[in-house]
Amino acid sequence: MTNGRKAAEEHPVLVREVVRRDGSRAPALRVFCSRRAASVPLETCEACPSCVDIAPDEDGVGTLVRCQPPHAIATIPRTDRPRGMDDLPGEATLVGSILRGGTLCVASDAEVPALRALSVERALLGLFIVDNDGRLVGLVRDVNLLRAVQPTPDAGPLAALEARDVNRADAVMSTATSVWEDISVRRAIRCMASAHLREIPVVTREGQLVGVLRDIDGLRWIAAEQHRKR
Repeated sequence: MTNGRKAAEEHPVLVREVVRRDGSRAPALRVFCSRRAASVPLETCEACPSCVDIAPDEDGVGTLVRCQPPHAIATIPRTDRPRGMDDLPGEATLVGSILRGGTLCVASDAEVPALRALSVERALLGLFIVDNDGRLVGLVRDVNLLRAVQPTPDAGPLAALEARDVNRADAVMSTATSVWEDISVRRAIRCMASAHLREIPVVTREGQLVGVLRDIDGLRWIAAEQHRKR
């Protein structure tokens, strides 16, 4: 450590890609900031004086933000919210800090046929639904898409009206269990396990979808923690 500064930190750029009703895709880029213990838009990182570089990661697949926050600032604990269970030993790593890569989701007014095609193309069991501000509002499972009303060619006006009413993502979605980005990884894994899920969406305190924690991510983190403690 020199001049009161810590070694450069590396934080992956998280991509939330929203499939809109017209088929276009709108990306949103966020980075988990260790100083704020919350994710921020990439442009906030770029404007921060602590930002050193934004470059591809080692695999050349994603992008990393390298920052070098002043030591005096980086070590100031947050006091805006009590951490509760996360104050326990071994609960220091926040789930937002281990997220990687991108998350594909769809707008709440996206049409069911388009969702079916996307689900088949990507072999997805479900699609997360967000509103115009990127807030998580629900989940459309593959079974919901299969059960959506599809009128036959000789169906009457009433059947056509019913089909139109369930032709949007928000009409066939179910509730999505999620966790905040600033709880501990251990607590997030417990939430995922108690809900019998293999993945769980991670959101900001305002409800914006940041990424997805998968069971494999949790296993990798547990393995890394065990290795570090040896």
